Amino acid sequence: MRQVVKYGSGKSYVEGYAVIGKTGTADIPCNGSYEGCGNRTSFVGAFPGWDPKYVILISYEKPKENHARGIMGGSSYHNAGPTAGEVI
Repeated sequence: MRQVVKYGSGKSYVEGYAVIGKTGTADIPCNGSYEGCGNRTSFVGAFPGWDPKYVILISYEKPKENHARGIMGGSSYHNAGPTAGEVI
């Protein structure tokens, strides 16, 4: 979980904090289908990783592009993970 935060899809690495975490992206069902209804993205993490004292959960439903932060797309990699890093 530490490697996901520091090098992988979590993108919530914060210098000086041993954050551990996991991202997730899920399609939102509608009308019996998962097509065209958007998605839900999330990041759940804890820190310090060796003896967690704090937990954080960031979740977006139908995330939009955020050009101000250079974020394109609706995956956890692009929104929930970086937001968690900013909050921490």
